[in-house]
Amino acid sequence: MSQSNNVQSVCFVIVYLGKFPPWLPAFLVSCGGNPNINWLIFTDATIPSSKPENVTFQSINLATFIEMASYSMGCDVSFTKHYKLCDFKPIYGAIFSEYLKKYNYWGHCDLDVIWGDIESFLREIDFNKYDIISSRKISVSGHFTLYKNTSEINQFFKQVPNYHKVFIKDGCSRFDEGFFCYHLYKQSLNENFKWKIYWPSNFAVDRWELEKNPFGWHWSNGKILGLMGTEHVYIHFMNWKKSLRKIDFSYDDLPDQFKITKHGIWSKSMGLIQRIKYLSSLNLKILLIHYFQEFYSIIRSKFFKKNDKLHPHIKSGYEIIE
Repeated sequence: MSQSNNVQSVCFVIVYLGKFPPWLPAFLVSCGGNPNINWLIFTDATIPSSKPENVTFQSINLATFIEMASYSMGCDVSFTKHYKLCDFKPIYGAIFSEYLKKYNYWGHCDLDVIWGDIESFLREIDFNKYDIISSRKISVSGHFTLYKNTSEINQFFKQVPNYHKVFIKDGCSRFDEGFFCYHLYKQSLNENFKWKIYWPSNFAVDRWELEKNPFGWHWSNGKILGLMGTEHVYIHFMNWKKSLRKIDFSYDDLPDQFKITKHGIWSKSMGLIQRIKYLSSLNLKILLIHYFQEFYSIIRSKFFKKNDKLHPHIKSGYEIIE
């Protein structure tokens, strides 16, 4: 592996408080399929006895995280709801700087993900040319964004006016994909902006793609494959979390393939009930909403005046924190 394409110095950070989800074994198996990328998971849950070598669990509780965040950010932090952790994602580089010293890149992601071949994707785009890499088009992705591990990038959150006000509120304020993203995009328009960002397209299987293919996805020997065998970098099944409650293997089983559906993850043949659920998974309501939004976007772009100040993927309302 050439130095320019070395992915050994990449580490994704996750902070997860509460009981681990049932699909954790599949997540860990898919991490193991990318042996040159690392994951660092901070948690108060029971740490699994078996895991791939490239995944490290670190015990943490809410009080300790708040203390670390307050110190690193230079402001008071106070919250009780675990979902609030999403707001901190772009700040993990500052909060966990001592843990990330040896990595050239750090990133944030989610646990409701099954990884495909990330390593090949990063080599393909020659990722070392970029300072920030996101899986969403012209937007910071909470479930996959990588940052070059520099002090300037890790402290960029302070460029958001009144950023400190977000972190004394208990509810999630979408700081990562909202305020932080808005100001990163606005600064990227300046001709003197020196960071190079990779965010030309959506390369994850996300909400709409899941619903357009409700009959499942395959993980096979480190690759995510769609119905027609198309390869994808990863699946983010946020809108399947409530229904995806079954899995028929543990990490120790180390299956070389499994199927991901709306109702479970299966390495063996599905039972009759699972097959019925599998065949009745089509959500016409969500699909109709999706296609209406796509149609509306086309009409809007053709007949209405465009906002020259903002890209369509960047939402207004995140200019300043009140």
